[in-house]
Amino acid sequence: MSIKLNYDAETHCIHVRMEGCIDLAKIYEFGEKIAHAVKHHNCDRILNDARDTHIQISAMDLIYLPKTIFNNPSMSVIAKCKRALISSPGSSGFELFQTMSKLQGQMVKLFSHPDDGLKWLLSEEDSDHAV
Repeated sequence: MSIKLNYDAETHCIHVRMEGCIDLAKIYEFGEKIAHAVKHHNCDRILNDARDTHIQISAMDLIYLPKTIFNNPSMSVIAKCKRALISSPGSSGFELFQTMSKLQGQMVKLFSHPDDGLKWLLSEEDSDHAV
C-alpha cells in the first residue's frame, strides 16, 4: 500500500493518491499524514484518488469509520474538510463510506473521475446534493 500527497496551491486542494490494499491500520497511518497536510496548508479540500485500492475493511468498521475519524484527535481535522473520493466503478465499500460520512454531517462525495471530483470541490455545492 502506498500513498502520495501533494498540495496544489492553484486550486487550494490536497491531492491524495492511494494504491494497493487498504486496511484500518493504513487508514490511521495515512489519515495522520493527510491531517498534517491539511493543517500545514490550512486547506479544507481533499481530492482522494483511490481507484487503484482494494478495501480490506469489514462493513461494520466502514459504518463506524467516519465517526472514528471525527473522534480521533490526530485525524478530526479531516472530518471538517470537503472530500471528493475517486473510486473505480463497482468498487465495494466506498458507497457505504460515503453514506455513513454524510450521516455524520461530513462533506464526502464519490466520483469515478478526478476531474469531476475537483470540479465539485471547487464549487459551492455541498454533499447534500450528492447522488
